[in-house]
Amino acid sequence: WNKDVIHRPAAIVQPTTTEEVSQAVKVASSKKLDLVIACGRHGHDCMKEGAMVLDLGKMTEVTVDKKSMTVTVGGVQLPHRSICPSPAA
Repeated sequence: WNKDVIHRPAAIVQPTTTEEVSQAVKVASSKKLDLVIACGRHGHDCMKEGAMVLDLGKMTEVTVDKKSMTVTVGGVQLPHRSICPSPAA
């Protein structure tokens, strides 16, 4: 990444489920840690000093419910063509 920007977060968490995200948020709150989200790592504070970094990069599941016309996306970095359903799907 950029060697001029050195941050030392207190923890880096890589959840794969919403339950793991919820648990990480509870831990950060109980420890009074700042919580930052890292999904694409393009922001200057995605590895904030002393914070808990919640890296959503492993949450790549996409669910399409045609009946309710909803799409659930878990931490996907777009564009991610391999998971984008076609309009006719």
